[in-house]
Amino acid sequence: MYFRKASKFILAWTVALPIAVASVPVPGKNFDRDAPFESERTRRTPAPVAVSTCQRRGQPCDHKLKCCNQSQCRGGSGRRRCKRKIHKFKPFQDFAPNALEDEKYDTVFELGRNFLSLSSDGRTMITGGYYYREDDAPMYTFVQDMDITRPSTTVLFQDPRNKAFPYNETNYMQSAISKDGQVLAIGTAGANNNAGEVKTYLWDDVLRDWTPLETLTENFYCGEYVALSEDGLTMVVTATFNVDRPYFGYFQRYSLNGTTWEKEGPEVLTNTDGYFMNIKMTPNGDKVVVTESDEQEVHLYVWDPKADNWNKTKTFEPYLDSTFLTAFGDDNLEISDDGSTIVISDSEYDNDTGIAFVYTNDTEQVIIGLEEGSYFSYGFALSGDGETLALGAWSGEKEGIHIYKKRGDEGFVYQKQHIRVYENSRIALNYNGTVLAFEHNPEYEGLVSVYLLS
Repeated sequence: MYFRKASKFILAWTVALPIAVASVPVPGKNFDRDAPFESERTRRTPAPVAVSTCQRRGQPCDHKLKCCNQSQCRGGSGRRRCKRKIHKFKPFQDFAPNALEDEKYDTVFELGRNFLSLSSDGRTMITGGYYYREDDAPMYTFVQDMDITRPSTTVLFQDPRNKAFPYNETNYMQSAISKDGQVLAIGTAGANNNAGEVKTYLWDDVLRDWTPLETLTENFYCGEYVALSEDGLTMVVTATFNVDRPYFGYFQRYSLNGTTWEKEGPEVLTNTDGYFMNIKMTPNGDKVVVTESDEQEVHLYVWDPKADNWNKTKTFEPYLDSTFLTAFGDDNLEISDDGSTIVISDSEYDNDTGIAFVYTNDTEQVIIGLEEGSYFSYGFALSGDGETLALGAWSGEKEGIHIYKKRGDEGFVYQKQHIRVYENSRIALNYNGTVLAFEHNPEYEGLVSVYLLS
C-alpha cells in the first residue's frame, strides 16, 4: 500500500515537473504559457553586434580610416590622429546699405564703427554709420533682419523691420536692441546742443513698423551709452553731467510703462570728476558693469528691488603694472547673460600689444596680444552663454578676429581660427555663439560681415 501511494506521488510529481518549469518566464521574452519549452539546442543565437567602422578619438586616421562624429583627422603626414572636432565660422553674407531716397547721400562711411549688436537668436542686427556728402555727414542707425538659414539677395531697407533711423548730429551716437529684437534705443549725446537724448522704438507686428516711444532728454551728453534688458522693459542710460554735482557723471535706470519711461531708483554717480562709459546689462536687468573714466576701474552693480537701488558689489582693477595699462575698460567690456563671466580689455597695453582680462566667478584669466602695435582686444564680443569669445586685432600681421572657446577649468582656449580683416573695431555674437557679426573697413567705406558656425 505504501509502495502504491509512493508511486502515485512520484508519478504526479514527474507529470507536474515540465509544467512547473515551463511556467518560469525567460528573461527578455514575452512568455506564452501554452507554448512548448524552448530547449538550449533550439534557442536562437543572438544577432552579432555591429563593429564600428570609424576611428575613435586618438586613433590613427587617413583618407580610408575615417573618424567618428565629433572628431576630425588632424596632424602631419604619417602622424594623423582623430582629434576633437573644431567648429569654425564660415562666411555667410556681407551687408552694406544702398543709397537712401535722398540722392545726395551716395556713399556710406564706416558702417558699424560706432556700434554693432545682435539679438539672442542672431536674426536681428543693429549697426551704425553715416552717409557722406560735401556739406555734412548725418548719422544713421540701421536695423537688419536676417534669414540665417540661407543668404539673402537683398540689402538693407528691403523689409519693414529693416530701417534706417537718421540723425542730423555727427558725434557720440550709441544704440542698443533688446535681446528679443522688439525694442530699439538710440542714444545721441551730441543732440540738442550736447544736451543729448535717447529715442526709443517698439516693433508693432500689426502695423509692421517701428512705433516711437518716449524720447528721453536729460542732462549733458545724455545717451552716450545705453543698454536694454532682454524684453526691452528696462533700460540704463549714462550722462556726463549731474545737476547737483557738476562734472560728475552718472547712470540712471528706467522702466517702460506703456509708452513712457519712468525712473527707478536714484542716479548712480561716479566717485570723482569723470563719467561712466561702456555700460552693459544682463538680460534680466539685475546687473550692470560699467567703466569709470580716469580711474582705471570697472564696477559691478547689482539691483536691489526691495531697496529700489543699485549696490556696488565688486570693483575690477588690473593687477599688472599700471605703467603698461592706459585704457583698462575704455575700449569695451562684456558680461554673460547669467552675470558669471566678465571680459574687460585694454588695447593699448604694453606698446599697444593689447590684453583681455576674463573674470569668471572668482578666477581670472589673462589673454595677451600677439605683437606690438596690434591693438589686440580693441574690439571683442562674448556670447550670451559665456562660452565663446571673439577678440579682434586692429593691425599688424595678426590683424583680424581670433576665436576662443571655454573648456572647463582651462578657461578660454584658442580655436586656431583667424579671420583676417582690416581695421576691425566692433564685433557681436548671438547667445550661443553660432552667429558672428563684425565691422571692417575695406577701401575705407565700411562693411559689416556675418559668419555662421559650421
